[in-house]
Amino acid sequence: MTNAKQKTWLFRALLERNPDLFQAHPHAIWIRPIRHFIAQVWVEPCLDPNVFQPILSLTPLYWGGGSIYSDRGSFFERFSREPRPAPFTREYFLQVEYYLRPEFPQLAAWGRTIGPWEWTVPEIDQIFTRAVEEQVLPLLRPMALDHRAYLAFYHSFIVPNGNLHVGQRMAVALAEGALDEARAVFARVWDYHETDYFGDYEPPDPPRLSEARPAHAQRHGCMAQGL
Repeated sequence: MTNAKQKTWLFRALLERNPDLFQAHPHAIWIRPIRHFIAQVWVEPCLDPNVFQPILSLTPLYWGGGSIYSDRGSFFERFSREPRPAPFTREYFLQVEYYLRPEFPQLAAWGRTIGPWEWTVPEIDQIFTRAVEEQVLPLLRPMALDHRAYLAFYHSFIVPNGNLHVGQRMAVALAEGALDEARAVFARVWDYHETDYFGDYEPPDPPRLSEARPAHAQRHGCMAQGL
């Protein structure tokens, strides 16, 4: 089992070389700034105590915290000690039944030449640092710095990937100002609740915005909307 001291040692050089990174958990490095999602590198233990698996992930903060698995709508991807060769790009894995394509077994053969992430490999910390700086940060850092880069990746890879919470789709549409798309998603959510299997759901009465509210209530309402 990978322990906290091993991870601290593994992360040390990477953190020293990249001041926008910080160790948020014993197992994870996050990229600043933190806005609507967490861009992170996550180190996962394996059954073999000598092996570990690093993972890059984007986790939305609309519904939960920083786990790579707990929130639907998260994007996570394992990365190797070396970049995957062509044609095994990120687009390749969006193809239907990509694992049935004739060239797919070549990926496993390539993986055997690279080898797993093993603590006993000499200079594994330097290999890890190089892999993160060359493979992960060029992808995640622009998204942490600019929401437009995240939105482009969201539409190109997270949505086609299919593991997406409808609430996240609505939240991102609202953030983009795509109100028609947000209304369409909301209509599907509303329809689900109106036809739930209990059969007794009734939507709440629409708010009467014309009614006067105390000044302090109006102020609190504005504050809540701005969060």
